[in-house]
Amino acid sequence: NQWRYDKLVLATGATPFIPSVPGRELMLTLNSQREYGAAQSRLHDAKRVLIVGGGLIGCELAMDFCRAGKAVTVVDNSASVLAALMPPEASSRLQHRLTEMGVH
Repeated sequence: NQWRYDKLVLATGATPFIPSVPGRELMLTLNSQREYGAAQSRLHDAKRVLIVGGGLIGCELAMDFCRAGKAVTVVDNSASVLAALMPPEASSRLQHRLTEMGVH
């Protein structure tokens, strides 16, 4: 197959880091559609979800789980979500929207 495009973005993903802490067997990584499906199944009955990482995937998951009625908390070492990918004003607006949705 051939595709025409004006710009091409290759998003090859990242390698997840799972720290050596008690309960690590309960942690999930989400870097593929397969892992996302498995996580949805495992978290179906969860009332609260903690997402480590306020990057693109973390923000998308936060919105998905919030819409599914779960209490969502996002933790990140940056001052705001998507800080490395967006100008501060845009990041602040997204942070505000997540807060309005109920994400902590």
